[in-house]
Amino acid sequence: MNRLLDPFVSAGGRRPGLPPLVAVLALMILLPATAAFAQESDDDAMMAKSDPVLDVLRSDWDTVSGKLVSLGEAIPAEKYSWAPSDEVRSVSEVLVHVAGPNFALTGPLLGDTDAAENPLDSLGEDPTKEQVLDVLKQSIDRVDEALAHVTAADLGKKFPAFGREMSGMQVIDILITHSHEHLGQLIAYARSNGVVPPWSRSE
Repeated sequence: MNRLLDPFVSAGGRRPGLPPLVAVLALMILLPATAAFAQESDDDAMMAKSDPVLDVLRSDWDTVSGKLVSLGEAIPAEKYSWAPSDEVRSVSEVLVHVAGPNFALTGPLLGDTDAAENPLDSLGEDPTKEQVLDVLKQSIDRVDEALAHVTAADLGKKFPAFGREMSGMQVIDILITHSHEHLGQLIAYARSNGVVPPWSRSE
């Protein structure tokens, strides 16, 4: 074609790679597709962490951990050394005991290869109510972090726990059922000392 008659030749005699109209049309097609792909990737990541089973586990954990904290706060400091007999744990010891696995079992779920610093190691033999509750809350935060990190695929993966391998589902189940077990124990302790669990009080 005669360069003078070629509609795509600029006044300077250069022919661009794409006509302006074609370039605009290409952008109109490609940009929505790129945005849709990015949105799809974000949705996939969100779906991986919003599995129905995980949602139930997280909800159950939120309930039991919240009740443990509220009951621990409701029990007077002078009752933290109370136990129904010398053969069983005191209020303080039960709360510290609950915190133990929360620290020990969450490292593998979070992908930690090294043992994380355990705040329980810094507790003395006779910690105050404030110290016990602080450690309990730290341990709950640790589980919160782990449950936010895991995906549905992690429920079937194997993780080291108590010297052997367990599935992610088993590890999370232990954390939740262990807390439920000792929440029941603490409810009995509280009522034995005239303390009504906050969620059972009448308005």
